[in-house]
Amino acid sequence: MASATPRERGRVLRAPGGISSESRQPFRGRWRPRNANGGGAKGAEDKVFQFNGAGELTVSGFQVEDFGKLVRSCGNCSTMYERDIVVKDVDVTAPGKSLVGINSDYGDTATLSSIRIHGDSGKKIEPCVRYEGNDDGDEPEEVGSGPDGEFCLYSESDISYE
Repeated sequence: MASATPRERGRVLRAPGGISSESRQPFRGRWRPRNANGGGAKGAEDKVFQFNGAGELTVSGFQVEDFGKLVRSCGNCSTMYERDIVVKDVDVTAPGKSLVGINSDYGDTATLSSIRIHGDSGKKIEPCVRYEGNDDGDEPEEVGSGPDGEFCLYSESDISYE
């Protein structure tokens, strides 16, 4: 996985293996939040962002096209944490599989708002997918998708199809 942060407006990050965040640095008794503000990614076969550390990751003002998952909370790391993922003001262009994947059994949450999905009239891109994570390296099992008011926090009005 690439370790990079897109910083310049108009540049596209091409990271076929995605971007990984493994930071576990404490910040005043809490995990330091990580932010991806602006930028974009295209052609990520699997994950654009894989979140392996603890705490919060916010992706905002981002564009993604032709991808597997925009953000995935690690589903089978040897040390698992509760993670909160916020995705807001994001433009998504199909094809893609899902915006966020979280582990509900570890208390992960995903909050989505102002998501614009382009070229997916069949609504095949899942906004939020819940998994049963584990710490033994097994592939996590999908246990549900869609807003549930507990882990996948958004309403249908937070997602527009254009």
